[in-house]
Order: sequence, then C-alpha cells, then structure tokens
Amino acid sequence: MDNLSLLSTLRELECELHQPKCRKDRERLAQLFASDFKEFGRSGASYTRDHMLMSLPTDPEPPQIYAPIRFS
Repeated sequence: MDNLSLLSTLRELECELHQPKCRKDRERLAQLFASDFKEFGRSGASYTRDHMLMSLPTDPEPPQIYAPIRFS
C-alpha cells in the first residue's frame, strides 16, 4: 500500500470513529482501538482503550466532530 492509500484509509477510519453509529457499537470500537491505545485530551486528561470502550457507547449525546486531516 502506498503512502497516499494508507493516509486515505487512516482518514476514513478516523472519520468513522466520529460517527454516532460507530460510537455506539462496542464491537466496532474494539476493532478500531489498538490494545495499547492512549489519548490525551485538550484538558490534559488521558484516556485508555478500556475507558473509551466503556464511555463512548453510553454517551447520550455524542458531539459533532470535525477533524480536518491535511496531506502534506
């Protein structure tokens, strides 16, 4: 897979994570998050895969997310 194809695939998967349907599907989330996943929020809080798998499906009103990905 060339770099542009990989970038395109990663972008699609990232955007999928932003969709309410995906965020409510624990099985799909488990496929998308790596076992060692860790994220740091704007507030400085850190989130693990287990935290995300527990919290995202129960979020009553998922936020609308716009995350532009630039190709350099």
